[in-house]
Amino acid sequence: MSNTGYALSDTELSRLTTAFHEAGHAVAAVVLGGRVHRATVDGEHPHTECDRLPAGTGAAVSYAGPWAEARWTLGRTPGPADIHRALATHRADDRALCAAGGPAAGSEVVGLLERCWPAIKALTTRLYFRGEVDHADVCAALGLTDDGGPSSFGLALICSGKAPGTSIA
Repeated sequence: MSNTGYALSDTELSRLTTAFHEAGHAVAAVVLGGRVHRATVDGEHPHTECDRLPAGTGAAVSYAGPWAEARWTLGRTPGPADIHRALATHRADDRALCAAGGPAAGSEVVGLLERCWPAIKALTTRLYFRGEVDHADVCAALGLTDDGGPSSFGLALICSGKAPGTSIA
């Protein structure tokens, strides 16, 4: 039960957990230079559709969903055993991650995801209530004033170690 006195139903809790998972994929995709067409938690198969991912970033994007879900569920940064447990329940992510180089290849994104955790939470809220988000929603959660992509100054700052939404000043 929350401090508001409201307890989530099992259905609401499942939707929230799924929203964190898909928000993790979406934020990682954009931060790593891709474009999100949409992320959805509605329907039988929640998923994130993205493209323009730079070569070698597939493992990180696959890793980000289970990582974000585990981060929220545990209330702390998940370790390798936590990710292993999360991947055991997400076979599609596990297969994609293995095909892209395995968990070790994906785990290189953890520092970036921790830095973007507030953006993942903000996107999760929007995804939970609206059921779907797109590229513009991800950019807004990250505090980007442009459309992301390889020439994005905001993404360059995030990748260099700044928190999303901060400036060089």
